[in-house]
Amino acid sequence: MKFVAITILTFFFLPVMAQYTVRGRVVDERSRQTMAFVNIMVNDNPRLGTVTDIDGNFNFSGIRVQTLTFSFVGYERKTINLDTVRNAERMIVGLRNTGVTLSEVIIEAGENPADRIIRQVIANRRINNPENIASFRYRTHNIMRVDLVFEENFSHAFNDTAIIEADSLQRTIRRGLGGGYIMLTETVTERQFLYPSRSQETILGTRVSGFQSLSLPFSATDFQPFSFYEDHFQLLDTRFLNPISAGSLNNYFFHIEDTIFQGQDTVFVLSFRPRRGRNFDGLRGVLQINTNRFAVQNVIAEPAEEGLWGMRIQQKYQFLEDTQWFPSQLNFDIWIGIPTSVNDTNHGRVSVPTNMLMSVRSFIDSVELFPNLRGRDFAIDQVIVDENALLQDSAFWVQRRIVPLSETELATYRFMDSLGEEFGFDRIFTTVEKLFRGIIPFRIFDFDLGQTLLFNEFEGFRLGLGVSTNERLSRDFSIGGFFGYGLRDNLWKYGGNFLWNIHRRHDINLRIGYQYTLQEPGRLTPFSNLLPGQSTIDFRSYLATRMDRIERKNVDVDFRLFRYAKFNVGLNRTRVQPLYEYSFFSDFHNENVVNYHYTSLNIGLRYSHRERFSRTSTGRMSLGTRNPVFLVNYSRGIRGFLDGDFDFNKVEFRMDHSFVWRILGTSNIRVGAGFVDRPLPYGLLFTGEGSRIRSQWGLFIPNYFQTMQNYEFLSDRYTNVFLSHNFGSLFLRVGRFRPHFIVHQNMGWGRLSSPERQQNIEFLTKENGFFESGLHIDRLLRFRYFGVMYVNFGVGTYFRYGAYAFDRTQDNFAVKFSLSISTR
Repeated sequence: MKFVAITILTFFFLPVMAQYTVRGRVVDERSRQTMAFVNIMVNDNPRLGTVTDIDGNFNFSGIRVQTLTFSFVGYERKTINLDTVRNAERMIVGLRNTGVTLSEVIIEAGENPADRIIRQVIANRRINNPENIASFRYRTHNIMRVDLVFEENFSHAFNDTAIIEADSLQRTIRRGLGGGYIMLTETVTERQFLYPSRSQETILGTRVSGFQSLSLPFSATDFQPFSFYEDHFQLLDTRFLNPISAGSLNNYFFHIEDTIFQGQDTVFVLSFRPRRGRNFDGLRGVLQINTNRFAVQNVIAEPAEEGLWGMRIQQKYQFLEDTQWFPSQLNFDIWIGIPTSVNDTNHGRVSVPTNMLMSVRSFIDSVELFPNLRGRDFAIDQVIVDENALLQDSAFWVQRRIVPLSETELATYRFMDSLGEEFGFDRIFTTVEKLFRGIIPFRIFDFDLGQTLLFNEFEGFRLGLGVSTNERLSRDFSIGGFFGYGLRDNLWKYGGNFLWNIHRRHDINLRIGYQYTLQEPGRLTPFSNLLPGQSTIDFRSYLATRMDRIERKNVDVDFRLFRYAKFNVGLNRTRVQPLYEYSFFSDFHNENVVNYHYTSLNIGLRYSHRERFSRTSTGRMSLGTRNPVFLVNYSRGIRGFLDGDFDFNKVEFRMDHSFVWRILGTSNIRVGAGFVDRPLPYGLLFTGEGSRIRSQWGLFIPNYFQTMQNYEFLSDRYTNVFLSHNFGSLFLRVGRFRPHFIVHQNMGWGRLSSPERQQNIEFLTKENGFFESGLHIDRLLRFRYFGVMYVNFGVGTYFRYGAYAFDRTQDNFAVKFSLSISTR
């Protein structure tokens, strides 16, 4: 009887429910892109309504709906009478952009009411920021799609021929893709967090359309911060000041656009943009602030000024367990215009607004507040790719997807997977990816193009080749070597090495190497074995004009200890032949010597507190840290062991730190120091801190002295300090002309014991301190590179002063040029 009753009631209420249910989607009338957080008022009642979700969808039921009024900042208000709608459950509502930018409203008396709301938001930042609670755990389903987007109704000036051809072009492209997108990729992740900084995200599954073995593991936080409470937002290569950071009222203008009533709470809709005359990287957009703890409920934000790439973030929050506001969906869109044209009978070929669009949608569920987590529950890695992430079957994806795939997304997988299997996308991608890194793969070997042509002032051009085994032979070890011939010095160089990844999780690596090559004397330790995931390219090496011929045999072991500390322990035996006029008076030989041997035990340490890492099947990569990075290297020379000529203790130290001010730019500091406890030959001391050769013009190389000659000073103990501050475009911003002003202050001190032992070579010592200051203007000239980035040229002037200044004022100046790339 219960079943019969339920069935009868169901059929009775179905038509009633259908009559009072309204569903649909709101889109931009021109671009056809969905619009999140649009305010919808029902039956002209301000206390009755809803808001579109983050994907532009709305759903209203319960009473008879007669009219719907749609409103959003920057768009024309639109009212629809439901009597004129054919299907109220599949509505597509287009809103027209007014094309009018937000202008500041003059407040005649008293404070801007929007400012009072923002003051409350700032005051409640700490309690509303989910990363300030004790702990949490959640799961995400991330989906990224890449597609071509044609704007509809792209110009009223063009006739129907152009519009029809544009529509036909879009349909042709869609058919060519099997009805799907250009690319689709998904990840399923689980994240746990323990205050204040322990975070770990495990990627359980990853899938890329067209590929079987390609992994593109990503999460929402790869594209935007997890919550809208950080002081700055890092989007691509630019840091944007958050409009709800402390002090933001001095930099941002806010305006109340609408008020929405949700039960007992009120939601204020505020627009924001940078104040006029304020030069900083700011955002514009819409905030929806809920009076329940004055928290961000929804936000849409994009760069206030256009760049080569368009970007937009959308974040939606929900109030969980009557305790905490927490993100429920994070969206990120990035697009760039690409050249497309169609035929117009009145104007000939005309350009069609077309964007290559990448959309990332991250859906958050299974949120658990205040789980019982301990520090030992977290590995060193912030991101971990599960070893089975690429092997998950269809049942896994169906179960773990929070939102099912659309028909277009399913079509993308069907078409691209079949195409990838036919043409071998995995093999092609691996080859192309290595080519971008300057490597040509051939079966089990990788040929390093970086070794085919090298240059420095001493050798001129070096022709050669480097080769090593690759992952097709083994992921645990590699064997490689190189050879080269200098066209200026007429010398051969060669070497070989063996690398064994003993334990990837603990970064334990064994290296055995042999080199017969050149080495610049007295160079500061590069710490290259202790810099995970960072480039070891050293532009200073191009300026080398003085070289030692060395033959070195070495054994090194790298390993990680105490979470944030990485060690390198090694033993090397080196024979040195200076290729310049030089001799050293040796106590051991009791005579002047030119060639010498040394054997040293080396211990290196890199410590970076709270450094974040990502671990995949190929290894561990650093994601950076906000704290200083410390590097120390200790060398113990052993006389008589393996023909070593000298006993010595040598220590070098380096500290690097960078920090961001609110709108004043970024400061960088490097402090370096070194000490040797007894007299040693020239090549084992400290020199080569300068970056000036022959003339006052040259290339700017950071963390070197710009006005100092290459080998002007010699020390067995030194301290160097390099300070710089980049104001960005704070001082000047006219259209797209936005030069960055950077000030530099460099200082160095040094001493040398027993300078009389260094024979046949000229040098100074810097007991009285070496000082130079400079002003560098970056992005003075800029050019678009294939429309996707800017190539920037800059110039700086540096002045040397103090005890070691030259007699002629003009000799104390150096002019240095710089080259950089950016997207804004």
